[in-house]
Amino acid sequence: MGLSEFLTIIAILLAPLVAIQVSKYLADRKAKKERKMHVFRALMATRGSRLSIDHINALNMIDIEFYGKSKESKDVVEAWKTYLDHLENKVLLDSSLESWGSKGPDLFYELLEKMSICLEYDLSKTVIKKTSYIPEAYGQIEDAQLIIRKGLTSLFSGDFSIPIHIESGESKEKQENFRTLLEDYLKGKNTIKVSLVKQDGVENNQL
Repeated sequence: MGLSEFLTIIAILLAPLVAIQVSKYLADRKAKKERKMHVFRALMATRGSRLSIDHINALNMIDIEFYGKSKESKDVVEAWKTYLDHLENKVLLDSSLESWGSKGPDLFYELLEKMSICLEYDLSKTVIKKTSYIPEAYGQIEDAQLIIRKGLTSLFSGDFSIPIHIESGESKEKQENFRTLLEDYLKGKNTIKVSLVKQDGVENNQL
C-alpha cells in the first residue's frame, strides 16, 4: 500500500470525526452570538427605562457573554466597566445629581455602540440615541424616583433628619411628645396602629 492510499484511508476514517467537531464549533459559535444578541436586544429595548429590572439584568450579563480575546469583545467589556464606574461614583452623585445624571447616558450609548460593532451592526451612538422613544413624563418619573431613593437612603442611614415644626394651640409638652413619636416611627422604633371600624355595614380602616 502506497503512502497516498494510506492517507486516503486515514482521511476517510477521520472525516466523520472532523465533521462532528466542525459542526459543534459552528453550533457553539452561533449560540454564543445569540446570547450576545439577547443582551443587546434587552438593552436596546429598555434604553428608555434604565431602572427596569430587565435592563439591570442585561447589564450584569455583559462580563460573561462578551468575554473574549477579540478587540471588539474587549472594547465592549471596557466600555461597560467605564459605565459601571460612573454608576457607582457616589462622590459625584452626592455632590451633583445633575452632573451625574447628564454624563451617564453618553457612557451608556457609547456602550451600545461598542456592542453593535461587536455584533456587526452599523449603529452609531448618535443613531441609537435619536431612534429611542422616551416619553417625557416617564423620564421625569425616573428622575423623581432616583431623588426619592437617594433621600430615603440618606434618611434611614442617619445622614440627615426631617425638620419638624408644629404650629398648633397644643401645649409644649404635647408637641414634644408628638415629635418624639414621629421620630421613633421614622427610625423604625414604633409602628402605626390600625383598627377596623364598621360603619353602615362597611369596614373602614382607621389609624
